[in-house]
Amino acid sequence: MLKKIDFGFALLTFILGIYVVVEGFSYGFTAADGQPGSGLFPIIVGFALIFFSAINLLRSRIDYLSIKEEFSLLVTKRTLVILLGNGLIISLMSFFGIMLSTIFSILFTGLMIAWGAIDKRFVIQITVIAVVSTLVLHALFIKVLRIQPLIGIFGF
Repeated sequence: MLKKIDFGFALLTFILGIYVVVEGFSYGFTAADGQPGSGLFPIIVGFALIFFSAINLLRSRIDYLSIKEEFSLLVTKRTLVILLGNGLIISLMSFFGIMLSTIFSILFTGLMIAWGAIDKRFVIQITVIAVVSTLVLHALFIKVLRIQPLIGIFGF
């Protein structure tokens, strides 16, 4: 029964993602002056919904994880810790700036997800992912979108 519910929710979020992308394009990806349009962020969120819903649809069909693993108390606690930790990081973003905050968020989330199975190699991998993805996103904001991201007390 829960597998059917999981599939149903994944299908609904997939359809919602398509709707958000279509509506986002109707608002415009960019404005007349070349700046990001009001539809840019809904389009990004819509594509993320489509991508992750498609993964969830496939996963629900091949039963990659059991329902017990998905709804365990440990996973619920970790999710709550991740939400609270990222909320704290976001609240300190004006102090640290967007670059450091993004790096901290990726590191914190990755370490919380892998808690109990963390080794030196994982820490190196998640650190590289955090730094490289943050630099790529920062360059995207500055060079492509021409948006100056929030700068913290450290100057970046």
